[in-house]
Amino acid sequence: MTNYFTMPGYSEIALTILRAAIYVVTGYIIARLTSSAVLRFFKKRRWLKYDLLLHKIIFYIIFILFFISALRELGFDLKILLGATGLLTIAIGLASQTAASNFISGLFLLGEPFFRIGDTISVNDITGEILAIDIFSVKLKQADNTLARIPNEMLLKTQVINLTHFSTDLLKDKDNANAKSNDNLS
Repeated sequence: MTNYFTMPGYSEIALTILRAAIYVVTGYIIARLTSSAVLRFFKKRRWLKYDLLLHKIIFYIIFILFFISALRELGFDLKILLGATGLLTIAIGLASQTAASNFISGLFLLGEPFFRIGDTISVNDITGEILAIDIFSVKLKQADNTLARIPNEMLLKTQVINLTHFSTDLLKDKDNANAKSNDNLS
């Protein structure tokens, strides 16, 4: 029976693997804590449009940085990894042009607050209440209690009517004010 603990270099390898595992676990914990803090920040201010997107972006950026540090600790040559990532990115980009278009459209929609969660919109023949505004699509709850998913690219290319942008209370107040002014004129 071989005693692996007395093999030369075994303790260095074990320490290297342990350090890499610590990087990954620490990165996961820090990414979760940081992204959760950002999520709480946005929920307090009721910026519901951006909270989940930013939560995911922050989590993955932090976790990927720690994961890359773990790979470096294990002795991986990151130049080769970055080269392979570049080629993979080009292949995925060519294969997913529609998704990329929806993503870019989603960024434009996030920058132009024409509608928000809870509004009722009409796009082509689809009318419903907005349940979620994601980076690739908008999800609507229709009157018949079905869920419609509208790609963001379609929202930029077609006419969108926001049926609840102006509060009906404001319209009623305006009508009441007009009725009172007409009564005063009579």
